[in-house]
Amino acid sequence: MKRYTILLIGVLSALMMALVGGRQATSARAAGNGMVEKIVFSSTRLGSQQDIYVMNPDGSNQTRLTTVSAADVEPVLSPDGTKIAFASMRNSHQYDIYVMNSDGSGQTRLTTDLGNDEMEPAWSPDGTQIAFVNQNDGIIIMNADGSDSRRLTDVDDETPSWSPDGTKIAFCRGGDIMVMGVDGNNLTNLTNNPSFDSQPKWSPDGTRIVYTRRLDDGAEIFVMNADGSGRTRLTYHPGGDWLPSWSPDGTKIVFLSWDYDTGQYIAVMDADGGNKTAVSTYVDYSPDWGAMQGQAWPKTFLPPDDAYVVQSKPSRSFGHLKWLRIRHTTTDINSYLKFRIGSPDSIAEATLRLYVTDPGPATAVYAVSPYYRDTTTAWRERALTWSNAPVIGGAPEGFLYPVKKGRWVEVDVTGAVREAVSAGHNEVGFALADGSGNMISFAGKDDARFPPRLVIEH
Repeated sequence: MKRYTILLIGVLSALMMALVGGRQATSARAAGNGMVEKIVFSSTRLGSQQDIYVMNPDGSNQTRLTTVSAADVEPVLSPDGTKIAFASMRNSHQYDIYVMNSDGSGQTRLTTDLGNDEMEPAWSPDGTQIAFVNQNDGIIIMNADGSDSRRLTDVDDETPSWSPDGTKIAFCRGGDIMVMGVDGNNLTNLTNNPSFDSQPKWSPDGTRIVYTRRLDDGAEIFVMNADGSGRTRLTYHPGGDWLPSWSPDGTKIVFLSWDYDTGQYIAVMDADGGNKTAVSTYVDYSPDWGAMQGQAWPKTFLPPDDAYVVQSKPSRSFGHLKWLRIRHTTTDINSYLKFRIGSPDSIAEATLRLYVTDPGPATAVYAVSPYYRDTTTAWRERALTWSNAPVIGGAPEGFLYPVKKGRWVEVDVTGAVREAVSAGHNEVGFALADGSGNMISFAGKDDARFPPRLVIEH
Protein backbone atom coordinates (compact mmCIF):
# COMPACT_ATOMS: atom_id res chain seq x y z
CA MET A 1 0.00 0.00 0.00
CA LYS A 2 1.16 3.51 -0.76
CA ARG A 3 0.89 4.67 2.85
CA TYR A 4 3.47 2.07 3.86
CA THR A 5 5.75 3.02 0.95
CA ILE A 6 5.49 6.71 1.78
CA LEU A 7 6.03 6.10 5.45
CA LEU A 8 9.07 3.96 4.70
CA ILE A 9 10.54 6.64 2.45
CA GLY A 10 9.85 9.30 5.07
CA VAL A 11 11.32 7.18 7.86
CA LEU A 12 14.45 6.46 5.83
CA SER A 13 14.85 10.18 5.12
CA ALA A 14 14.37 10.99 8.80
CA LEU A 15 16.90 8.34 9.83
CA MET A 16 19.45 9.74 7.40
CA MET A 17 18.83 13.18 8.82
CA ALA A 18 19.45 11.88 12.28
CA LEU A 19 22.62 10.09 11.16
CA VAL A 20 24.22 12.75 8.97
CA GLY A 21 17.43 9.39 5.31
CA GLY A 22 -10.16 2.62 -25.13
CA ARG A 23 -11.59 6.15 -23.73
CA GLN A 24 -10.46 9.66 -24.61
CA ALA A 25 -9.33 11.92 -21.77
CA THR A 26 -11.52 14.95 -21.16
CA SER A 27 -10.06 18.42 -21.77
CA ALA A 28 -11.26 19.94 -18.48
CA ARG A 29 -8.14 18.85 -16.61
CA ALA A 30 -6.07 21.10 -18.86
CA ALA A 31 -7.64 24.07 -17.02
CA GLY A 32 -9.61 25.43 -19.96
CA ASN A 33 -13.26 26.40 -20.32
CA GLY A 34 -13.50 28.33 -17.06
CA MET A 35 -11.36 25.86 -15.12
CA VAL A 36 -8.77 27.07 -12.62
CA GLU A 37 -5.80 24.93 -11.61
CA LYS A 38 -5.77 23.73 -7.99
CA ILE A 39 -3.70 21.40 -5.81
CA VAL A 40 -5.51 19.16 -3.34
CA PHE A 41 -3.55 17.63 -0.48
CA SER A 42 -3.83 16.40 3.10
CA SER A 43 -2.24 17.95 6.16
CA THR A 44 -1.81 17.56 9.91
CA ARG A 45 -1.40 21.32 10.46
CA LEU A 46 -4.36 21.46 12.86
CA GLY A 47 -3.70 18.26 14.80
CA SER A 48 -2.39 14.72 14.60
CA GLN A 49 -4.89 13.51 12.00
CA GLN A 50 -4.80 14.41 8.33
CA ASP A 51 -7.52 16.60 6.80
CA ILE A 52 -7.98 17.49 3.14
CA TYR A 53 -7.14 20.96 1.83
CA VAL A 54 -7.09 22.73 -1.51
CA MET A 55 -4.83 25.59 -2.64
CA ASN A 56 -3.70 27.50 -5.69
CA PRO A 57 -0.57 26.12 -7.39
CA ASP A 58 1.53 28.92 -5.88
CA GLY A 59 0.46 27.95 -2.35
CA SER A 60 -2.02 30.78 -1.82
CA ASN A 61 -5.64 30.52 -0.68
CA GLN A 62 -5.22 27.29 1.30
CA THR A 63 -8.68 26.06 2.31
CA ARG A 64 -9.66 23.16 4.57
CA LEU A 65 -12.31 20.85 3.09
CA THR A 66 -12.76 18.07 5.68
CA THR A 67 -13.14 18.43 9.44
CA VAL A 68 -14.20 15.03 10.80
CA SER A 69 -12.36 13.44 13.75
CA ALA A 70 -10.64 10.82 11.60
CA ALA A 71 -7.83 10.72 9.06
CA ASP A 72 -8.72 11.83 5.51
CA VAL A 73 -5.87 11.16 3.08
CA GLU A 74 -4.81 10.79 -0.59
CA PRO A 75 -7.22 13.23 -2.29
CA VAL A 76 -7.44 13.23 -6.11
CA LEU A 77 -9.47 15.58 -8.29
CA SER A 78 -11.83 14.16 -10.88
CA PRO A 79 -11.03 15.05 -14.51
CA ASP A 80 -13.96 17.48 -14.73
CA GLY A 81 -12.99 19.14 -11.44
CA THR A 82 -16.33 18.61 -9.73
CA LYS A 83 -15.37 15.76 -7.36
CA ILE A 84 -12.55 14.68 -5.05
CA ALA A 85 -11.97 11.01 -4.27
CA PHE A 86 -10.04 10.22 -1.08
CA ALA A 87 -9.43 7.57 1.58
CA SER A 88 -10.78 8.00 5.10
CA MET A 89 -10.59 6.14 8.39
CA ARG A 90 -13.89 7.51 9.70
CA ASN A 91 -15.57 4.08 9.81
CA SER A 92 -14.52 0.90 11.67
CA HIS A 93 -10.90 2.03 12.15
CA GLN A 94 -10.03 1.18 8.57
CA TYR A 95 -9.54 3.16 5.38
CA ASP A 96 -12.36 3.26 2.84
CA ILE A 97 -12.75 5.17 -0.42
CA TYR A 98 -14.94 8.28 -0.24
CA VAL A 99 -15.95 10.93 -2.74
CA MET A 100 -17.08 14.51 -2.20
CA ASN A 101 -17.81 17.63 -4.19
CA SER A 102 -14.79 19.80 -4.85
CA ASP A 103 -16.00 22.34 -2.25
CA GLY A 104 -16.03 19.62 0.46
CA SER A 105 -19.77 19.03 0.49
CA GLY A 106 -21.57 15.74 -0.17
CA GLN A 107 -19.02 13.41 1.44
CA THR A 108 -20.07 9.86 0.52
CA ARG A 109 -18.60 6.45 1.39
CA LEU A 110 -18.05 4.20 -1.64
CA THR A 111 -16.36 1.04 -0.26
CA THR A 112 -17.24 -1.11 2.75
CA ASP A 113 -14.92 -4.15 2.79
CA LEU A 114 -14.68 -4.73 6.56
CA GLY A 115 -11.24 -5.60 7.81
CA ASN A 116 -9.36 -4.46 4.71
CA ASP A 117 -7.96 -0.99 4.11
CA GLU A 118 -8.98 0.45 0.74
CA MET A 119 -6.87 3.39 -0.40
CA GLU A 120 -5.06 5.16 -3.25
CA PRO A 121 -8.01 6.16 -5.45
CA ALA A 122 -7.27 7.06 -9.09
CA TRP A 123 -9.87 8.43 -11.50
CA SER A 124 -10.31 7.09 -15.01
CA PRO A 125 -9.72 9.88 -17.54
CA ASP A 126 -13.43 10.13 -18.37
CA GLY A 127 -14.37 10.28 -14.67
CA THR A 128 -16.73 7.31 -14.78
CA GLN A 129 -14.54 4.86 -12.81
CA ILE A 130 -12.13 4.80 -9.89
CA ALA A 131 -9.24 2.38 -9.44
CA PHE A 132 -8.02 1.77 -5.88
CA VAL A 133 -6.03 -0.67 -3.79
CA ASN A 134 -7.51 -3.21 -1.38
CA GLN A 135 -5.11 -4.31 1.34
CA ASN A 136 -5.60 -8.00 0.61
CA ASP A 137 -7.04 -8.09 -2.90
CA GLY A 138 -4.75 -5.87 -4.97
CA ILE A 139 -6.01 -3.30 -7.47
CA ILE A 140 -9.77 -2.98 -7.97
CA ILE A 141 -11.86 -0.91 -10.41
CA MET A 142 -15.36 0.33 -9.61
CA ASN A 143 -17.83 2.81 -11.04
CA ALA A 144 -17.55 6.34 -9.68
CA ASP A 145 -20.64 5.76 -7.53
CA GLY A 146 -19.08 2.66 -5.89
CA SER A 147 -21.02 0.05 -7.90
CA ASP A 148 -19.80 -2.81 -10.07
CA SER A 149 -16.36 -3.37 -8.57
CA ARG A 150 -13.99 -5.91 -10.12
CA ARG A 151 -10.50 -7.05 -9.15
CA LEU A 152 -7.63 -6.63 -11.60
CA THR A 153 -4.74 -8.08 -9.56
CA ASP A 154 -4.51 -10.47 -6.64
CA VAL A 155 -1.17 -9.44 -5.12
CA ASP A 156 -0.10 -6.54 -2.92
CA ASP A 157 0.11 -3.97 -5.71
CA GLU A 158 -0.07 -0.23 -5.06
CA THR A 159 -0.30 3.33 -6.47
CA PRO A 160 -2.43 2.82 -9.61
CA SER A 161 -2.45 5.55 -12.27
CA TRP A 162 -4.64 5.57 -15.42
CA SER A 163 -3.16 6.39 -18.81
CA PRO A 164 -4.81 9.47 -20.37
CA ASP A 165 -6.41 7.37 -23.14
CA GLY A 166 -8.04 5.12 -20.52
CA THR A 167 -6.58 1.86 -21.87
CA LYS A 168 -3.78 1.17 -19.34
CA ILE A 169 -2.97 1.41 -15.66
CA ALA A 170 0.53 1.93 -14.29
CA PHE A 171 1.25 0.73 -10.76
CA CYS A 172 3.95 -0.53 -8.41
CA ARG A 173 4.60 -4.22 -7.75
CA GLY A 174 7.45 -5.30 -5.54
CA GLY A 175 9.50 -2.18 -6.22
CA ASP A 176 9.04 -2.08 -10.01
CA ILE A 177 6.77 0.08 -12.17
CA MET A 178 4.34 -2.11 -14.08
CA VAL A 179 1.75 -1.39 -16.76
CA MET A 180 -1.32 -3.48 -17.56
CA GLY A 181 -4.49 -3.15 -19.56
CA VAL A 182 -7.64 -2.05 -17.76
CA ASP A 183 -8.77 -5.69 -17.90
CA GLY A 184 -5.68 -6.76 -15.91
CA ASN A 185 -3.97 -8.38 -18.91
CA ASN A 186 -0.87 -7.50 -20.96
CA LEU A 187 1.36 -6.98 -17.93
CA THR A 188 4.70 -5.24 -18.64
CA ASN A 189 7.56 -4.42 -16.26
CA LEU A 190 8.90 -0.96 -17.16
CA THR A 191 11.76 -0.56 -14.67
CA ASN A 192 12.92 -4.03 -13.59
CA ASN A 193 15.98 -3.00 -11.57
CA PRO A 194 17.28 -3.48 -8.00
CA SER A 195 16.11 -0.04 -6.82
CA PHE A 196 12.64 0.37 -5.31
CA ASP A 197 10.46 2.27 -7.80
CA SER A 198 6.92 3.36 -6.92
CA GLN A 199 4.25 6.08 -7.21
CA PRO A 200 3.99 6.30 -11.04
CA LYS A 201 1.93 9.07 -12.66
CA TRP A 202 1.22 9.37 -16.38
CA SER A 203 1.87 12.73 -18.01
CA PRO A 204 -1.26 14.41 -19.39
CA ASP A 205 -0.21 13.65 -22.98
CA GLY A 206 0.49 9.99 -22.15
CA THR A 207 4.09 10.02 -23.39
CA ARG A 208 5.90 9.96 -20.01
CA ILE A 209 5.63 8.52 -16.52
CA VAL A 210 7.05 10.28 -13.47
CA TYR A 211 7.83 8.14 -10.44
CA THR A 212 9.78 7.84 -7.18
CA ARG A 213 12.97 5.80 -6.78
CA ARG A 214 14.31 4.93 -3.33
CA LEU A 215 18.10 5.25 -3.34
CA ASP A 216 20.69 4.61 -0.64
CA ASP A 217 20.66 8.29 0.33
CA GLY A 218 16.90 8.86 0.13
CA ALA A 219 13.99 9.07 -2.27
CA GLU A 220 14.30 10.98 -5.55
CA ILE A 221 12.02 11.67 -8.51
CA PHE A 222 12.63 10.17 -11.95
CA VAL A 223 10.82 10.34 -15.28
CA MET A 224 10.78 7.91 -18.21
CA ASN A 225 9.04 7.41 -21.50
CA ALA A 226 5.78 5.51 -21.37
CA ASP A 227 7.52 2.38 -22.69
CA GLY A 228 10.14 2.46 -19.88
CA SER A 229 12.97 3.93 -21.96
CA GLY A 230 14.82 7.19 -21.34
CA ARG A 231 14.88 7.03 -17.55
CA THR A 232 16.05 10.38 -16.21
CA ARG A 233 16.64 11.57 -12.66
CA LEU A 234 14.94 14.91 -11.95
CA THR A 235 15.83 15.66 -8.31
CA TYR A 236 19.07 15.57 -6.33
CA HIS A 237 17.92 16.49 -2.85
CA PRO A 238 19.65 15.20 0.32
CA GLY A 239 16.45 15.21 2.35
CA GLY A 240 14.39 13.35 -0.25
CA ASP A 241 11.69 14.09 -2.86
CA TRP A 242 8.76 11.78 -3.59
CA LEU A 243 5.08 11.38 -4.54
CA PRO A 244 5.09 13.39 -7.80
CA SER A 245 2.01 14.55 -9.71
CA TRP A 246 1.83 16.43 -13.05
CA SER A 247 0.27 19.83 -13.63
CA PRO A 248 -2.70 19.69 -16.04
CA ASP A 249 -0.59 21.01 -18.93
CA GLY A 250 2.38 18.73 -18.19
CA THR A 251 4.89 21.56 -17.77
CA LYS A 252 5.32 21.24 -13.99
CA ILE A 253 5.34 18.61 -11.24
CA VAL A 254 4.15 18.91 -7.65
CA PHE A 255 5.69 16.61 -5.04
CA LEU A 256 6.67 16.15 -1.41
CA SER A 257 10.10 17.25 -0.24
CA TRP A 258 12.08 17.10 2.99
CA ASP A 259 14.69 19.62 4.12
CA TYR A 260 17.02 19.23 7.06
CA ASP A 261 16.10 22.65 8.44
CA THR A 262 12.38 22.93 7.63
CA GLY A 263 11.08 19.34 7.51
CA GLN A 264 8.42 18.09 5.07
CA TYR A 265 6.57 20.36 2.64
CA ILE A 266 4.94 20.49 -0.79
CA ALA A 267 7.06 21.80 -3.66
CA VAL A 268 6.61 22.49 -7.37
CA MET A 269 9.24 22.24 -10.11
CA ASP A 270 9.44 22.39 -13.89
CA ALA A 271 8.98 19.10 -15.72
CA ASP A 272 12.74 18.92 -16.33
CA GLY A 273 13.50 19.24 -12.59
CA GLY A 274 14.39 22.93 -12.59
CA ASN A 275 13.03 25.90 -10.63
CA LYS A 276 11.99 24.10 -7.48
CA THR A 277 9.67 26.25 -5.32
CA ALA A 278 8.10 25.43 -1.96
CA VAL A 279 4.35 26.07 -1.88
CA SER A 280 3.65 24.95 1.70
CA THR A 281 5.57 25.04 4.96
CA TYR A 282 3.55 22.62 7.08
CA VAL A 283 3.72 18.83 7.33
CA ASP A 284 1.58 18.17 4.25
CA TYR A 285 0.97 15.00 2.24
CA SER A 286 -0.30 13.53 -1.05
CA PRO A 287 -0.53 16.51 -3.44
CA ASP A 288 -2.59 16.12 -6.61
CA TRP A 289 -2.69 18.84 -9.27
CA GLY A 290 -5.90 19.29 -11.20
CA ALA A 291 -8.48 21.91 -12.06
CA MET A 292 -11.81 23.15 -10.70
CA GLN A 293 -14.50 25.51 -11.85
CA GLY A 294 -13.80 28.98 -10.49
CA GLN A 295 -12.19 32.35 -10.94
CA ALA A 296 -8.47 32.91 -11.45
CA TRP A 297 -8.22 34.93 -8.23
CA PRO A 298 -6.56 35.24 -5.80
CA LYS A 299 -3.35 36.06 -7.67
CA THR A 300 0.13 35.95 -6.20
CA PHE A 301 2.79 38.49 -7.15
CA LEU A 302 6.55 38.19 -6.59
CA PRO A 303 8.74 41.28 -6.18
CA PRO A 304 10.94 42.34 -9.13
CA ASP A 305 13.13 44.25 -6.65
CA ASP A 306 13.94 44.04 -2.95
CA ALA A 307 16.88 45.18 -0.83
CA TYR A 308 17.92 46.24 2.64
CA VAL A 309 19.71 49.49 3.49
CA VAL A 310 22.07 50.28 6.37
CA GLN A 311 22.15 53.66 8.12
CA SER A 312 25.85 53.37 9.00
CA LYS A 313 26.69 52.74 5.32
CA PRO A 314 24.43 55.30 3.62
CA SER A 315 25.93 54.99 0.12
CA ARG A 316 26.29 51.23 -0.07
CA SER A 317 23.81 48.95 -1.85
CA PHE A 318 22.94 45.49 -0.50
CA GLY A 319 20.40 44.60 -3.17
CA HIS A 320 22.54 41.78 -4.55
CA LEU A 321 21.99 39.69 -1.41
CA LYS A 322 19.13 37.19 -1.19
CA TRP A 323 17.65 38.15 2.16
CA LEU A 324 15.89 41.08 3.80
CA ARG A 325 17.11 42.38 7.15
CA ILE A 326 15.69 44.63 9.87
CA ARG A 327 17.33 46.00 12.99
CA HIS A 328 16.37 48.99 15.16
CA THR A 329 19.35 50.47 17.01
CA THR A 330 21.38 53.67 16.79
CA THR A 331 22.28 52.53 13.26
CA ASP A 332 19.10 51.13 11.74
CA ILE A 333 18.71 48.51 9.03
CA ASN A 334 15.49 48.66 6.98
CA SER A 335 14.24 46.57 4.08
CA TYR A 336 12.30 47.55 0.96
CA LEU A 337 10.34 45.55 -1.57
CA LYS A 338 7.84 46.34 -4.31
CA PHE A 339 5.40 44.51 -6.53
CA ARG A 340 4.04 45.11 -10.03
CA ILE A 341 0.32 44.48 -9.74
CA GLY A 342 -1.06 45.89 -12.99
CA SER A 343 -4.48 47.52 -12.83
CA PRO A 344 -7.05 45.24 -11.16
CA ASP A 345 -10.53 46.74 -11.26
CA SER A 346 -11.18 45.99 -7.58
CA ILE A 347 -9.33 44.73 -4.52
CA ALA A 348 -11.15 42.63 -1.93
CA GLU A 349 -8.09 41.76 0.13
CA ALA A 350 -4.30 41.96 -0.14
CA THR A 351 -1.83 40.06 2.04
CA LEU A 352 1.95 40.40 2.23
CA ARG A 353 3.67 37.11 3.10
CA LEU A 354 7.32 36.70 4.14
CA TYR A 355 9.36 33.65 5.11
CA VAL A 356 11.34 33.89 8.36
CA THR A 357 15.03 32.96 8.19
CA ASP A 358 16.16 34.62 11.43
CA PRO A 359 13.37 35.18 13.99
CA GLY A 360 12.78 38.08 16.31
CA PRO A 361 10.07 40.36 17.74
CA ALA A 362 7.41 42.31 15.84
CA THR A 363 8.39 44.16 12.66
CA ALA A 364 6.36 47.07 11.28
CA VAL A 365 5.29 47.14 7.64
CA TYR A 366 4.88 50.55 5.97
CA ALA A 367 3.52 51.52 2.58
CA VAL A 368 6.18 53.53 0.75
CA SER A 369 6.77 55.02 -2.66
CA PRO A 370 8.12 52.73 -5.42
CA TYR A 371 10.40 55.63 -6.45
CA TYR A 372 13.77 56.84 -5.23
CA ARG A 373 13.46 59.56 -2.59
CA ASP A 374 12.25 62.89 -3.99
CA THR A 375 12.11 61.57 -7.57
CA THR A 376 9.68 59.90 -9.96
CA THR A 377 12.23 57.25 -10.97
CA ALA A 378 11.43 53.68 -9.94
CA TRP A 379 14.11 52.35 -7.60
CA ARG A 380 16.10 49.25 -8.45
CA GLU A 381 17.54 46.90 -5.87
CA ARG A 382 21.20 47.17 -6.88
CA ALA A 383 21.15 50.98 -6.68
CA LEU A 384 19.02 51.43 -3.56
CA THR A 385 20.90 52.87 -0.56
CA TRP A 386 20.06 54.47 2.77
CA SER A 387 20.55 57.89 1.19
CA ASN A 388 18.13 57.47 -1.72
CA ALA A 389 15.59 54.99 -0.26
CA PRO A 390 11.93 56.09 -0.06
CA VAL A 391 10.94 57.93 3.12
CA ILE A 392 9.24 55.84 5.79
CA GLY A 393 6.48 57.74 7.55
CA GLY A 394 2.97 57.67 8.93
CA ALA A 395 1.30 54.74 10.63
CA PRO A 396 2.33 51.20 9.65
CA GLU A 397 -0.01 49.02 7.64
CA GLY A 398 0.46 46.37 10.32
CA PHE A 399 2.99 44.15 11.98
CA LEU A 400 4.74 40.86 11.23
CA TYR A 401 5.51 38.53 14.12
CA PRO A 402 8.52 36.45 12.99
CA VAL A 403 8.85 34.45 16.20
CA LYS A 404 9.90 31.14 14.61
CA LYS A 405 12.42 30.30 11.90
CA GLY A 406 11.18 28.40 8.86
CA ARG A 407 7.60 29.72 8.90
CA TRP A 408 5.59 32.16 6.82
CA VAL A 409 4.23 35.30 8.47
CA GLU A 410 1.75 37.67 6.89
CA VAL A 411 0.13 41.07 7.27
CA ASP A 412 -2.96 42.67 5.73
CA VAL A 413 -1.93 45.42 3.28
CA THR A 414 -5.31 45.89 1.57
CA GLY A 415 -5.38 49.61 2.26
CA ALA A 416 -1.98 50.25 0.69
CA VAL A 417 -2.79 48.24 -2.44
CA ARG A 418 -6.18 49.93 -2.90
CA GLU A 419 -4.56 53.35 -2.54
CA ALA A 420 -1.91 52.50 -5.15
CA VAL A 421 -4.55 51.24 -7.60
CA SER A 422 -6.81 54.26 -7.07
CA ALA A 423 -3.81 56.55 -7.73
CA GLY A 424 -3.23 54.81 -11.06
CA HIS A 425 0.03 53.15 -10.02
CA ASN A 426 0.86 49.67 -11.29
CA GLU A 427 3.49 49.17 -8.56
CA VAL A 428 3.16 49.15 -4.78
CA GLY A 429 6.08 49.49 -2.37
CA PHE A 430 6.62 48.41 1.23
CA ALA A 431 9.25 48.96 3.89
CA LEU A 432 10.07 46.78 6.90
CA ALA A 433 11.34 48.73 9.89
CA ASP A 434 11.16 49.30 13.65
CA GLY A 435 12.48 45.90 14.68
CA SER A 436 14.59 45.38 17.78
CA GLY A 437 18.30 45.43 18.57
CA ASN A 438 18.44 41.83 17.36
CA MET A 439 18.79 41.19 13.63
CA ILE A 440 15.61 39.87 11.96
CA SER A 441 15.83 38.29 8.51
CA PHE A 442 13.37 37.16 5.85
CA ALA A 443 13.96 35.32 2.58
CA GLY A 444 14.28 37.74 -0.34
CA LYS A 445 13.20 37.48 -3.97
CA ASP A 446 16.34 35.58 -4.99
CA ASP A 447 15.47 32.70 -2.66
CA ALA A 448 13.95 30.37 -5.26
CA ARG A 449 11.92 28.46 -2.68
CA PHE A 450 10.54 31.14 -0.35
CA PRO A 451 10.43 34.56 -2.08
CA PRO A 452 8.14 37.29 -0.66
CA ARG A 453 4.58 37.11 -1.94
CA LEU A 454 1.75 39.60 -2.32
CA VAL A 455 -1.56 37.75 -2.54
CA ILE A 456 -4.48 39.79 -3.91
CA GLU A 457 -8.13 38.73 -3.74
CA HIS A 458 -10.28 40.20 -6.49
